[in-house]
Amino acid sequence: MLLLAAAVTTAVQCSKSVEEPADGPDKPTDKTVTLTVRSASVSQSKTMLGDGGQVFWENGDEINVNGTVYPVIPDADDPTLATIPDVEASGSYLAMTPGGYMFTEGENLYFHILEQQPYREGSFSAGINPMAAYSVTTDMYFRNLAGILRIGITGSATISRITLSSNGDEALAGYFGAPMEDIISGNLQNYSEPHTAYYSSHNIMMETGDAFVLDQSTPRYAYFVIPAGTYEYGFSVSMEDTEGNVMIQTTEKTITVGRSEILPMEDFEYAPLEDVVLEFTGSTPTSVDYTVVAEPGQSVAQTALTRTWWDSLRETNAEIPEDELKARLLRNYMISWAGVPESGTFTHTLEEAYNGNGYLSEMTAMTEYVILAGYYTYSGEIVGTVQMCHATTAEAEGPAPELDLSLLTTGFRDYAEFGATIRTTDAADIKCYATTRADYDNKTGAGLDDRTILIDFGLSVGEENVATANTGGLEWYWTSGIQPETEYMILVMAVGESGMETIKTMTHSTPAYLPEDGNWQTLSTDGYMECGLLSGFTGGQTDISGLTIEKYGQYDIFRIQNPFYDLGQNNPEWFETIDGCITIDARSGNVILESFANHIGLVYINQRDEAYDPEGMYLISGPLYDGSGTYGYYDAEAGMIDFGDVYTKDSYFIGFNDPSVPTRLWFENPGTGPDPDTPGLSLEGFVKRVDNW
Repeated sequence: MLLLAAAVTTAVQCSKSVEEPADGPDKPTDKTVTLTVRSASVSQSKTMLGDGGQVFWENGDEINVNGTVYPVIPDADDPTLATIPDVEASGSYLAMTPGGYMFTEGENLYFHILEQQPYREGSFSAGINPMAAYSVTTDMYFRNLAGILRIGITGSATISRITLSSNGDEALAGYFGAPMEDIISGNLQNYSEPHTAYYSSHNIMMETGDAFVLDQSTPRYAYFVIPAGTYEYGFSVSMEDTEGNVMIQTTEKTITVGRSEILPMEDFEYAPLEDVVLEFTGSTPTSVDYTVVAEPGQSVAQTALTRTWWDSLRETNAEIPEDELKARLLRNYMISWAGVPESGTFTHTLEEAYNGNGYLSEMTAMTEYVILAGYYTYSGEIVGTVQMCHATTAEAEGPAPELDLSLLTTGFRDYAEFGATIRTTDAADIKCYATTRADYDNKTGAGLDDRTILIDFGLSVGEENVATANTGGLEWYWTSGIQPETEYMILVMAVGESGMETIKTMTHSTPAYLPEDGNWQTLSTDGYMECGLLSGFTGGQTDISGLTIEKYGQYDIFRIQNPFYDLGQNNPEWFETIDGCITIDARSGNVILESFANHIGLVYINQRDEAYDPEGMYLISGPLYDGSGTYGYYDAEAGMIDFGDVYTKDSYFIGFNDPSVPTRLWFENPGTGPDPDTPGLSLEGFVKRVDNW
């Protein structure tokens, strides 16, 4: 990997540019050529941060040249010089390193800055620093695309982990774009705009193990490769030592890190924080109070869980240390955070808690909860030991609210959704829960009553919906994961201001997905699909011809069995093939793909989980999955179905189709027209005609 080197000083924001020479001559003419790649000339022969700001090549470095990855051969005497033999000759050369993390798209070259940057003494680690070069000759001069932030620490501990965070949520890791015209001209700027289609993070983590041993008088340095740009509110650095102690160092001023620059931040001494102290102090029927003692000037995150959920998590995650489990829960289910005042203590009240379904729900009377609190950084990281205390809400008082519950069906999609009309009087909270009758029987068989089920798994509908239920009636729907021909239990709890409760339940059975008065008949044997559903695997549109398309009776419901069998067979490194189908429902005017009817016959073998999802990958229309996206449409006159926005899912994988690579199904191949030998069957109905003898 290339190493960026620069002379640095200890002053805050004093920076030095890395040297970058200009391009050179010699146009290639052979079928293969040897490229010379270089940076500034120096005399040292080892990989290190040199005094002149040089970039050194080292054994094991690889460079992507015009899409092919080649190993470099460093010069034995000059580490700024290397050669790449046997490169395919071309009129121009675009070279990138690390090549596996770069690509061109449109008018930009996108380079990758890693979220995990391993520690390396005196430098950044191999495979971290992005560089690029362009030349019409065999001489290439690489230029840095990012900047370096140097952190210097003194003390007496051994630091095991350092996390750098941007206080203004600017992206530190991800893919960042540089215009190709800048790469070609060599007139490079600062590039800090992340590619929105890829994951980005405002944190960079450096695992140091036991190699980062501090000294009281001489700073130990960590070097972070970051996007070159301006960080409006500066950075935070959180550190953890091998004893589990932590420190947070923060600056809130604007800081600019230039491309090809090392910016040394002012050195500081490692001074670990005192652990948070958490104490339960009281409760009402619907809230708990507690006191937090922590370091002044820091922030503390807090949350609450039902005691039953905590106990369940401990039982099902016995392999995870309790401290790590608490940290994960606080990180993923934080309810609030607060700055610690100069006094070092504050009190807080929580009225909500997370339950066994991961829902944030209003607290209920005489219920046990677990409170978690820990230090919280600007970037949203939980650091240090998370503290826990137990709390129980007080006994309820006063009258219980009135509650009336009636079934509400949805019409067209009643096989996949249903609802209830909830009418209450003087309710302060309403909790709703629906589950299959089989699951309900399992829960009650395990000793749970309806109240416990609602507390542990129900969802509070929210203040606005409670007001609607109190004044005229709330229509509440269940639309996620509902299966046809299944019996469900509906449970609702209304809670009054003083904590008193009223609970009602009812049962409901969903109808079959397909109407009873139909059957599958062949519509075409020459179907053709322009398919973008698997573009994440195939890199673009996949055309599939010769499809047999069926139609269900008189209804606009269509089916293709095993449409991706050949694709799966031809790509065994990705897929295993099983029986499957695509079922397209256009009865409502929209094209809808239901998850239970669209297991497509492919198993992504890298993520197979037979116990969780033995049927492999399935499709679901975007608006059905998360409420966003656009339904497709059916053009009966053209004999074409546009799928619209579709998710591809399995146990772990979630993919959303690229709108630029749509999926369209044609009843007859538009390139060939109907096959005269196998025209398919028409489903046109017979016309009754009366004639006289």
